[in-house]
Amino acid sequence: MKIAIDASNLSGKKTGIDFMTEGIIEGFASFPEHKYLIYVTEKFRRGKGMISVVDQNPGKFEVVRIKKPSGVASGLRWYLSATRDMRRKQVDAFISTWTFTASLLFPRTIQIIPDLSPFVFPQMYKRKHRFMFRLTLWLATLRAWKFVTISEAMVAEIRDRYPKLKQTVTAIPLSLNNWALQRVTGKQTQDVIQKYQLPDNYLISISTIQPRKNYENMLKAFAMFSHLHPEYHYLIVGQKGWLFDEVFALVKNMQIKDKVQFLDYAPDADLPALLDRSSGLMYASFYEGFGIPALNAAYRGVPVLVSELPVFREILTEKQAVFVNPHVADSIARGIEQLVDKSRKRNYTVRDEEILHKFSWKNAAAKLIETAGS
Repeated sequence: MKIAIDASNLSGKKTGIDFMTEGIIEGFASFPEHKYLIYVTEKFRRGKGMISVVDQNPGKFEVVRIKKPSGVASGLRWYLSATRDMRRKQVDAFISTWTFTASLLFPRTIQIIPDLSPFVFPQMYKRKHRFMFRLTLWLATLRAWKFVTISEAMVAEIRDRYPKLKQTVTAIPLSLNNWALQRVTGKQTQDVIQKYQLPDNYLISISTIQPRKNYENMLKAFAMFSHLHPEYHYLIVGQKGWLFDEVFALVKNMQIKDKVQFLDYAPDADLPALLDRSSGLMYASFYEGFGIPALNAAYRGVPVLVSELPVFREILTEKQAVFVNPHVADSIARGIEQLVDKSRKRNYTVRDEEILHKFSWKNAAAKLIETAGS
């Protein structure tokens, strides 16, 4: 088969969708019997850690670079050019990772739906974004060939939202970020400690600062925990997303500024040591389609605090995680106590290889190829 994939957003600092796109492309390398066309814009640059597997396997992949036009509807016009090229090259299936609009332009589009957060938390999105999400997804339900999402929990949610949906909806297993697989030396750890002036004891969160990630309740819970355990700090690694002012105001108002450190964006090379030295990852999101940050930590043997959500029950066990009510700060605070207790008992050298067996980019690619061929 000849399979195309939308990688038009790979041009700078990576989002969750970018990591997913890169991972799927890496997985495709395990199936050389097919041809893969990767559609990018003129801003795409090789050699900066972006889909390096393409350079290593030139016979399997073709990078199709299409310049994004300027002016009105530039994104739509880019997709018109890309899908026109796909028709000319007789592509068998197009995997749309980024926008639902693409499924309107190519007849054999496999549309990926990472989550339905604008439906679940409309107040967290601007009116224009909510309107376009609802409209384009509704149009996609009428025109897309097949749908793929990232967990069985999301399959159920999509089916519940669109009970008359005729197309198949398949869950593909996501996997770890590549940095989570890396071993770190003692020197690398010491360099990270010095670079960020890390405290001896700290909890960590790694995600964009936005309302869905529930930083306000996690900070309230940490303040309760810190009152009893003043030796602990809280590191937040993540860029500012949207509606983040309340988070910084809360830290100031609760007078825990000396205990909370915002690291903003940290390079991938630093993340293993930052995570390994922590007493646990706090990831009590209100809503997730999958939850790669939690899986990264669980693989490295770092205990995780997560919300009582179906998707987290799907990917994590009681041994790996503490499950809490994300809406109640007291529940999160009690969870932090359990998290720290788990951390004291953990083996710092053991990796949970069962996670890689169950959740791998090869498996995700295999599922997509199976979907494209059925």
